[in-house]
Amino acid sequence: MQIHVSFLPIENFEQNNFSKENTIVIAIDVLRATTTMLTAFEFGATSILPVTTVEEALEIFEKSQPNSVLLGGERNNIKPIKFHFGNSPFEYQNKEVSNKKVIFTTTNGTKLLHRLQNFPKIYLGCYRNVESLVQHICIQSNDNTNILVACAGSNDKFSFDDVLCAGAFVDAFQSISSANIQLTDTAKVAKMLYSQSKSTIVDFVKTTSHGASLVESGFEQDVNYCFTKNSSNIIAVYEQNLVKSL
Repeated sequence: MQIHVSFLPIENFEQNNFSKENTIVIAIDVLRATTTMLTAFEFGATSILPVTTVEEALEIFEKSQPNSVLLGGERNNIKPIKFHFGNSPFEYQNKEVSNKKVIFTTTNGTKLLHRLQNFPKIYLGCYRNVESLVQHICIQSNDNTNILVACAGSNDKFSFDDVLCAGAFVDAFQSISSANIQLTDTAKVAKMLYSQSKSTIVDFVKTTSHGASLVESGFEQDVNYCFTKNSSNIIAVYEQNLVKSL
């Protein structure tokens, strides 16, 4: 099993010589899209449709059956006009989410999913479901499986929070999997950064550019929530342009 961490969503995944058919992808936007989508499933959402623009989300919503769909997302931490919810996981801890489809668009996370959509197996990863997701993947993988941990980044730039979360996944695979694991250099870097930061990870993330911007925007509790490790058993997969909980 080879594990590679992609720090930026603009990376050319083909250059890693990964066979798409033999590659399992973990998509990470820990602050906050993948965390928020998993939270929506915890509170009863039926599916999530990730789209790349606010305009597309509004257009699909207007054509949808009334009372069956919600609009969620953000641009630069701000909820768009006419949207029901933003991108805070706390907004989705709401009975209105139950039995609803969510049309979802964010600055980074939903764009990442669209860039990955040619891979056959794409899971949503966050700090809250590290152990559950790794255990699930290990059951269906072997020595020939490639694991691509793809970070959303922040406006196509390196984002420390995603890389730390990726490092937690690398660490978990090495602890849980019985396969022969080989790490690419980026996977080694992600694990090293995580190992150095894990004891004070929440406080550290708040000092990073993305974490600090959320704190300054009034979302400090979101950072705390998103970096509560192994607190969710939700396994969510992105296939045929839709995210569903298994």
